[in-house]
Amino acid sequence: MYNRKCIDTQKIIDTQKNIIVITNGAGLVQSNKAFLDFFDVDSSEFFKSKYGCICNLFEFEENKNYLQKDMNGKLWIDYLLNNSDSLNKVKIADKNNNMKIFEIESEIFYKDNEEILQIVSFHDITKSELRKNELENSLVEKSKELDSINKLFIDSTDVINNYADVSKTDLKG
Repeated sequence: MYNRKCIDTQKIIDTQKNIIVITNGAGLVQSNKAFLDFFDVDSSEFFKSKYGCICNLFEFEENKNYLQKDMNGKLWIDYLLNNSDSLNKVKIADKNNNMKIFEIESEIFYKDNEEILQIVSFHDITKSELRKNELENSLVEKSKELDSINKLFIDSTDVINNYADVSKTDLKG
């Protein structure tokens, strides 16, 4: 059985800026300082008593492929392991209720006959996602502008062609 006193991982995971959690799939086993700061809690145990699982804080957003607690009948952590080649994102509110978007990855950290533990890294990609959305919106606006210009060009071409037709008729006339 995993004994975090025997394997001093706390010092290692606390050096990481990303949120790091170690989970057995059913609940939080260990977390780093970035996790505690993000949720403004003093300990992993307090977090567990207040929220249970970090997955209970995953936000749902229509038409977005953010990870949820249940992913098509699979627990989120199992889904992560089975879809490690995909970009997996999750949306979570921080201690100030600001929405943050994370890219998350998971690896098996420890395994024996009784227990499997996974280490999960949450990398904050909020700024790049917001920038991506701004660029996509700008592209849509530019596309609308180009459509309008194109329509004006077509309308102008029609006017010129009609004028040319009328001019030919007047010259023959």
